[in-house]
Amino acid sequence: MDDLTVHLGDYDLTADNETEHQARKVSRVLFHSHFHPFLLANDIALLQLDRPAAASDTVRPVCMPSADGDSYVGQKGTVVGWGITGFPTGDPSPTLQKLSVEVLSNFQCSRVIDDHVGLGMLCAAAPSLQGTCFGDSGGPLTVERESGRNVLIGLVSYGVTGCAVKPAFPDLYTRISEYTKWIDVATS
Repeated sequence: MDDLTVHLGDYDLTADNETEHQARKVSRVLFHSHFHPFLLANDIALLQLDRPAAASDTVRPVCMPSADGDSYVGQKGTVVGWGITGFPTGDPSPTLQKLSVEVLSNFQCSRVIDDHVGLGMLCAAAPSLQGTCFGDSGGPLTVERESGRNVLIGLVSYGVTGCAVKPAFPDLYTRISEYTKWIDVATS
């Protein structure tokens, strides 16, 4: 953990100076105490930076969701990451990839994937043969509000079939609204 560094504002990982990015060391990692590696329940952790990030054109905060339980069902979201672009033999993307997805209800998702989807999870699917893959885990799923602000509603957790091998098949995300109290306590 001592060697963890977070790079903020990067877009192209093969270019050193394509954006004005910021590097921060990680001073502490906070894992959820009830994380279950087999079920991927409570699949969330927080990284504390050694010093604050500076807001810029390429580094901005994302809004946290309210804990009121908005389901986001039917809303369009955006997921980003540098994960592999082909399965099973793809390479990580050198540039940040962006994908539009639609949030499904947990009930609908559980019927599609034929497995239980817990309250701490959220499902979203792209309309085509696209989705998250290895290297995208922990990446953000956001929705844009009418105000133009982006709200973090999920973190990439896993894909049931492994990297978008079925058209419009959902990927699973950690539902942030279920963890807002844990985040508040862990960061205070």
